[in-house]
Amino acid sequence: MYTTYTGQLVRIRPFRDETELREFCTVQFSMLNAQFGDCRWRIDDAVERYRLNLASGLETCFAVEQVGKGKHVGWVNARPQRDQLAGSIGTEILSEQRSRGYGREAKLLALCHMFENFPLHSVWAVTLGNHRRSARGLEAIGMQRCGCQRVAQYSQGGHTARIYYRIMREDWERLPIREIVRRGHRS
Repeated sequence: MYTTYTGQLVRIRPFRDETELREFCTVQFSMLNAQFGDCRWRIDDAVERYRLNLASGLETCFAVEQVGKGKHVGWVNARPQRDQLAGSIGTEILSEQRSRGYGREAKLLALCHMFENFPLHSVWAVTLGNHRRSARGLEAIGMQRCGCQRVAQYSQGGHTARIYYRIMREDWERLPIREIVRRGHRS
């Protein structure tokens, strides 16, 4: 199984250990998030999910690093769903690193991980109705909007929709990222 994927801008790789994940989450979730507000509770939540996934033999939480610098710019989760032929991805890029293409490429690399290592038919992502940049990024990597759950999430002082996106295996197979990505094993 490949677990490290390198594109032109970023590399995704499993977090080395719980300590590295906690250090990253402490930076990422110590400030207020424009979409979700106070997210400090997510530090312990992320570490607990990391432990559970490792116990079941899955690598699902990946550091996103700048190519050539090894500097953390975000993280990506890539999870196959149990008893389904589908999975989900989600990225978070540090505020100061946004609008540079890192999130889009990290999602594309996560799609490679999901479709190359698991017998999935589709991969899903969810964003908030008021998070336009996220929606544009999902559409830019070939995902298609396929559902909406209205008034489902509290965000920015009010409620907003959760928007669902999906890409099918046959659509991913036509993406150019498959030809340029470098694959490797946990390092």
